[in-house]
Amino acid sequence: MPIITFTALEEGDQFNASSLNTQFTNVTATINDLVTSSIGEGALNNRHLPSMELSGVGGANLTTSINPGGGAACEYHDTVFAYPTFDMLDSNGNIAGGTDVEVSFAPSTVTLGAAGTQGVLVLGNILLQQIGEVGFAAAVPNRFAVARVAIVEEPGAVVTPILRSERFIQERQGFAGMTPVTRPQMVDLPLRALITASDMTGGRTAISGVRFQVSPHNPTGGPAFVFRVMNARLTVIPLRADLS
Repeated sequence: MPIITFTALEEGDQFNASSLNTQFTNVTATINDLVTSSIGEGALNNRHLPSMELSGVGGANLTTSINPGGGAACEYHDTVFAYPTFDMLDSNGNIAGGTDVEVSFAPSTVTLGAAGTQGVLVLGNILLQQIGEVGFAAAVPNRFAVARVAIVEEPGAVVTPILRSERFIQERQGFAGMTPVTRPQMVDLPLRALITASDMTGGRTAISGVRFQVSPHNPTGGPAFVFRVMNARLTVIPLRADLS
């Protein structure tokens, strides 16, 4: 393989056009003499620019969704979990036993670091059907449905929320009292995040899953309130910068 050399100038050295041309001519000739075998595979593209890995991790499906269809099937009450406490988003709401909105890589993991995967792109949407007092008889303009992205770190299956991904959606006049039979008002709550090594805690570098967390927020007190989820979808795309 050609070796590129350059003789550095010392302080006080004198130079002219001829001497500079000689230096750069040597460098140019060496670069032009490079052959394909001298350049590492992917050195000028995928080892520098992250690309999507769409084949999954350890056979895992990188997209998951739930479709409870709204109504009481998927409700979150502030009397069960109230902000800043979060519940995992699933198809049964506050009732245990539903289908989680989580992309799990288990038993494999995604390792974030200087080589390999540089980040994990999270794309998701939660379609809210109603926000209001229990029974949806009145509007509650000072209350919110809150959602965020969380990662499962390994070792230890430590659930770490991505605080910058938190999104609030406020009750508005006319949202309460609406049912899927009469005048449904659907509101899309998008969640986006790019997970990098800086989001990891406790010296951990591996992720075994990504999930959604939700919470009702009632900052002013008053009657209990609830929000209903029509459906939700989560897609996770690891971004790789190395073939290994």
